[in-house]
Amino acid sequence: MSAIWFLLALAHPSLMSADWGLSHQPRPLVAPETVRLALHTTLFRRLPLRPPLSPLPAPLALREEAVYRVSYGLLGSIGQLHLSIADERDEGGRRLIKVAGRGEGSILGLGRSEKSVDAEFDPVTLGARRWTMIRTGGEDVTDVIDQAQAGVLRMARQKPGTPPSTKQVVFSAATPTMDPVGLLMRLRAAPPVAGQSAVLQVLDGQALWRVNLTGVGRQALPETEGRVFAVRVDGRADPIYYDGHDADDRPRRTFAVWLSDDDARVPLRLTMPIGIADVVIQLVEASRTPRAP
Repeated sequence: MSAIWFLLALAHPSLMSADWGLSHQPRPLVAPETVRLALHTTLFRRLPLRPPLSPLPAPLALREEAVYRVSYGLLGSIGQLHLSIADERDEGGRRLIKVAGRGEGSILGLGRSEKSVDAEFDPVTLGARRWTMIRTGGEDVTDVIDQAQAGVLRMARQKPGTPPSTKQVVFSAATPTMDPVGLLMRLRAAPPVAGQSAVLQVLDGQALWRVNLTGVGRQALPETEGRVFAVRVDGRADPIYYDGHDADDRPRRTFAVWLSDDDARVPLRLTMPIGIADVVIQLVEASRTPRAP
């Protein structure tokens, strides 16, 4: 018996008399106030009790705004990336966190492109519920992905001047599938510890990657002269087709991510070798504030 039912029982002594059933005298009428209270209690017992919401993982518990500089070798800065964790919403008792990423850049001022991701992340399953990715510059494309059930993705692609194309893809639910921002959120909420690995699938638009993450452990953040320590995770992204076979239309990628050595696990730095140099994404500034009640 929960505490609430125990307190309700104490509030009804006239209905729980010690000599009830031992006397043959007529039972006195119950006061109207007691009748109303008993009726209210009966109705209250019939209402389903909503289970309390699970606490959010620390990295997702606050609103967050972070700005990153993107650089490439001797060319220096080539763009900027903005990541955010915003409000939450309820979907049938399912708590979803709104997250987003927006990046823009160019090389020597040419071929400027932009990419944005707006997603909803489930902090219980640590997976993406739905997301929209928009790419501009060159060919403009909008991809909308809905994953109401783990491993079952409904995909819609829209290009200017053409009707949207839709399809449904079914993957193994044992290997979570998510967007690039969702990958970062999962990595922050549940980073593999040193020596352990995790395998995920990432959709970049409609291009599928198998991502292997391996925990390296705590180490000094590069270019800080050992003054800042962070948690490093190494990754390898292999392009694959929807049937799980390796794809040869895209190159494999390796990368390393450094997360802040605290509960927030803010991404501090990401490096990825491309061509003759590394793309380096470095944190410029970040703020974390409580959500409005």
